[in-house]
Amino acid sequence: MGYATDFLSADPFQIWKSVRLLKDLQPEIKCVHFNGQQINSSDKIKEFETFFRETSHALKISFYSLPGKNRIHDMNNFVDEQNVDVLVMYKPQRGFFESLFHKSFTKDMSMHIKIPLLVQKEESL
Repeated sequence: MGYATDFLSADPFQIWKSVRLLKDLQPEIKCVHFNGQQINSSDKIKEFETFFRETSHALKISFYSLPGKNRIHDMNNFVDEQNVDVLVMYKPQRGFFESLFHKSFTKDMSMHIKIPLLVQKEESL
């Protein structure tokens, strides 16, 4: 299972929901982050690795950082190279004005991904 992460605070819960949904398959989770601004994401990766090591010992999870020059092409290559069978993406709820100016990577991936895509939307209260 692949999980596209932006290291949001909701990501650990969304990963847990995905694993619970696919628990019979005992998925190995490969979290991928696009580092478009070339910011060092190793601190966030270490933070997430520590969190999952302390909370979910049996979970097989690994983290990858990709440059993000051509995100659709890079994601499809990642899926092929890592033998990902299903890709999970989290789509946070956006306000009206924010949604007008936001370019959705999730929407783009839905048109170009070669494997099943599970989109988890933020639950509104």
